[in-house]
Amino acid sequence: MRPGTSVAGSKVESFGGGRYRVTGGAAPHVVTIDADVARCDCADYAYRRRSCKHLRAVLDSLVLAPLEATAAAGPGLERDIPVPDDQADGCA
Repeated sequence: MRPGTSVAGSKVESFGGGRYRVTGGAAPHVVTIDADVARCDCADYAYRRRSCKHLRAVLDSLVLAPLEATAAAGPGLERDIPVPDDQADGCA
């Protein structure tokens, strides 16, 4: 699953920059994931200062998201450049 799909009854949408909106409960909440901390704006997280169901939904969504290629990794892997004939079978 990727952000924007339902995880455990919650819908997770990415704002970008490590911010996510989690809906599906009584009210929407914003989860922020920084390099040093992950936090939620809900009362449960503010009271306990640890993981809440909204944070778990975002983390589950990110863990279950399929990997996407973001950059070419070598000859023939670019989308607009064909594989050279001498490497078409994987042998150099």
